[in-house]
Amino acid sequence: MPMKRLLPALLAALLLAAPAMAAEHAPGFEACIKKNPKSSDQKQCLDMERDYWQKKLDTRYQAMQGICKKFSGPEAEKRSTACLEALEESQHSWLAYKASMRPVAENYPNSQSAMENLAWFEIDQLRKRSVMVQAAILSVELPH
Repeated sequence: MPMKRLLPALLAALLLAAPAMAAEHAPGFEACIKKNPKSSDQKQCLDMERDYWQKKLDTRYQAMQGICKKFSGPEAEKRSTACLEALEESQHSWLAYKASMRPVAENYPNSQSAMENLAWFEIDQLRKRSVMVQAAILSVELPH
């Protein structure tokens, strides 16, 4: 897809996904939070939410890998390899960014504990990455 058409497609996908991203939680997450109103008792709720977004990200990442493998024609292998390498490089960059920001999240000056800050940071990063990978999938699947 030419860059002139890719950028609007990505923006459209992000705008469509943003409201859903803000409201979406793991099944049972809100009930867990209500059942455990003290933040010190919410670790299992945060774990449930993190696992939910990790699974979504894993599924979407695998779908994107599958898309990279669908090239056909004389340069299919070359383009497929380039696509997979770019996806992997993007993932490594995201992981490095996430690791570099952990101390910031852990030491953020608010009323939450360092553990809570890290848990919410991890959830937020997984959610955002999942939406970004989904936006990439949607941009590929849009009619050209």
